[in-house]
Amino acid sequence: ESVSAVKFSRHHRSNNESTNDDSNNNNNNNNTAVLLATGSLDGTVSVYDANAGGKYVRRLEGPETGVEWLEWHPNGPIVLAGCEDFCAWMWNASDGNLMQVFAGHSGSVSCGQFSKDGKVVFTGSFDGSFRAWNPRSGMTIAAFQKGGLFHDGPVTCMDSIVDESNNSYVALTGSEDCALKLSAVNTSAESAERSKVLGNFLAHEKCIECVEFCDRTVGNYAASGSVDATIRVWDLPTQKVRGVLGHGKAVSQLKWVPNSAMLYSTSTDGVVRLWD
Repeated sequence: ESVSAVKFSRHHRSNNESTNDDSNNNNNNNNTAVLLATGSLDGTVSVYDANAGGKYVRRLEGPETGVEWLEWHPNGPIVLAGCEDFCAWMWNASDGNLMQVFAGHSGSVSCGQFSKDGKVVFTGSFDGSFRAWNPRSGMTIAAFQKGGLFHDGPVTCMDSIVDESNNSYVALTGSEDCALKLSAVNTSAESAERSKVLGNFLAHEKCIECVEFCDRTVGNYAASGSVDATIRVWDLPTQKVRGVLGHGKAVSQLKWVPNSAMLYSTSTDGVVRLWD
């Protein structure tokens, strides 16, 4: 079946990690492991060792339906996959051990990631909901359901940042309802603050396919890409559009350059663009 997701990981190599050919691997000098995970529409998740010339390492067992996306833990060889079976799966890629299955959605898990500090798992679904999970217990610790102040359609994309001021998280979700939702996600049982929707961003005319926060050291901005062939750059405090960038066709992916106000984007027009 077709490959549906590809993701690289770069992390410090632990004592029990090694490539299959360390003697020919110059990257081992800095003790950095570079792994590649691929997901397929047949449910296959495979891991390859980029340090060893892309050598196949193992298959991660579990899903039997299509893989929607893959993400790596920021600090180690832990891989997360969202699937059409309504679940997200988490493995240790070093040994292939299945660590957790996050079950609770009633539709395909369309997007997700680890929090930037690696302490929380986030998932969005075609059922219109967005959830935060405890990666150790597999339990839901915050949830936003379809309707009300949240999305009226399937959640298609998301990003998150750590809110260090109150030890919580801020998430930005996009949907087929053409809206972006900015939400405070509180994962602490001791806090009286509840998770809630903070803002509703309206400007796109078609489904939103991708979203990402800009590095906070640069500015309090975010960008969203849509099937309407535009990228909107948002000023988060005012919830207003700061700029509009145009592609010839639907925007499929975008990525801020780290520590920069520059932005990469891809589109179904076959062009990769770099914006400043």
